[in-house]
Amino acid sequence: MVKSKCYRLPITLGLGFVFLLPFSPVQAQSYRNNLFFSHQYSTFQGIENQLIAQRQEQQKRVALVIGNADYRYAGILQNPVNDAEDMAQKLGELGFEVILVTDSSLRAMNEALERFYYQLDEGATGLFYFAGHGIQYNGENYLIPVDAHIRRASEIEFETFALGKVLATMEEAKSDINIVILDACRDNPFARNFRSIIPRGLAPVQINPTGLFIAFATGPGNVAEDGIGRNGTFTAAVLSNLTNENQNLETMFSQVRLEVSQETDSRQIPWTSSSVVGNFYFNGDGSTPTQVATTANVNRDNPRTNQTVQSRDGSNPREDNISEQPLARAGNVNRFTQSPPRLLDFSTPHNIIRHPSPTYYVTLDIPEQSFPALGKVTIEQQPGVENIEFDLGSTEAFFGTRRDRQGAIPITIEQGENSNVIEIYFDSPIGDNNQVTIALKPYRNPNFAGIFQFTTHAFPVGTDTIGMNLGLGRLHFYRRGF
Repeated sequence: MVKSKCYRLPITLGLGFVFLLPFSPVQAQSYRNNLFFSHQYSTFQGIENQLIAQRQEQQKRVALVIGNADYRYAGILQNPVNDAEDMAQKLGELGFEVILVTDSSLRAMNEALERFYYQLDEGATGLFYFAGHGIQYNGENYLIPVDAHIRRASEIEFETFALGKVLATMEEAKSDINIVILDACRDNPFARNFRSIIPRGLAPVQINPTGLFIAFATGPGNVAEDGIGRNGTFTAAVLSNLTNENQNLETMFSQVRLEVSQETDSRQIPWTSSSVVGNFYFNGDGSTPTQVATTANVNRDNPRTNQTVQSRDGSNPREDNISEQPLARAGNVNRFTQSPPRLLDFSTPHNIIRHPSPTYYVTLDIPEQSFPALGKVTIEQQPGVENIEFDLGSTEAFFGTRRDRQGAIPITIEQGENSNVIEIYFDSPIGDNNQVTIALKPYRNPNFAGIFQFTTHAFPVGTDTIGMNLGLGRLHFYRRGF
């Protein structure tokens, strides 16, 4: 029998947290004057921190936490209910009003989302956590209720709970900051029914509204591991870092990424996407930041090659010579350990079949504090009715996007052992806080209309590296007149 419970945990601890919030000049000046004349702070920074702290004390925190384990048609998972219950307890201690739902049907999940919407106030902080099975279909992510019975791909949208509904609900509620944590990248339990249609893991999520942070248990298209103890590997790391005092959201999940990577020997590397402006703190206000062990798994006997990190203006503003810092390594293999690159765009302005000499644009975002530097990108065309052939000699790369082209980037291009793979090597590795676009040059568009898919991987600088799957890019080609 499916059990479903929903209740609100009491707030046992009210703690301040910080992220950028709008203040009118009059309000800000009033607060500054009051604080100054009461001699509470002697510096401008102290006054600003107090303003933000006072605003945070009045802000509401609401979390919807779902853990599904007892699946009727997909077997039983060990950890998700434990994960959800422990997450709900921890969030309650951090001042969240928590809606907890376990082993829930599709109806129960929809009802919980409705309650979540009505509890969220404008300007509040919303958090959604899910542990259980999830799948991707046509580029969208779907979370699986315990009563889902999926026999055909066409049933996915009717039997499952779309992640897009959660994101739309948060946006409609006009909460200031929204956090989504997904421990749902396990093997697809229904793969035998449509293995050729459904890729592994979850799909990357395009971040549109400001103030949204999404964390996946592993990278797009990859599969997460279940823990051997009470909690899953990813959730256990989140729980152990959630109460780190004065540690902002991005830094906390960088620590989670390091711990999970170390625990799994880099088989699983958590993935995040963010449009959060400023800082958010689960515990504290950032006045004395917690130090993060960002050098975990670093082998200092293996220095980087003697190259300089390339920036968009061709300079190296931090004088960050690669030979001066060691590569982050797991065993003998280099991999991204902090803020890895993200696929921003995979598109073409030439969507008509048989178009001669089109251009396909692949744009990557290398976030601030991304580490190590980006050394190589591979683009693999997925099998289909027709292979697109590329003019490798005409392919180029540049900083910026297709609509905001900046400086050119010297590259070396090779055909992979698989003829469907193009390998792009950056002559000088690309440092953090950059956007990079690769302009692929096919000889012509395909003869057939339809969707053609490409998988993009990013590799850190080095000779023995693990690539990060950035997800699928889709190009839709049409017949003229359609």
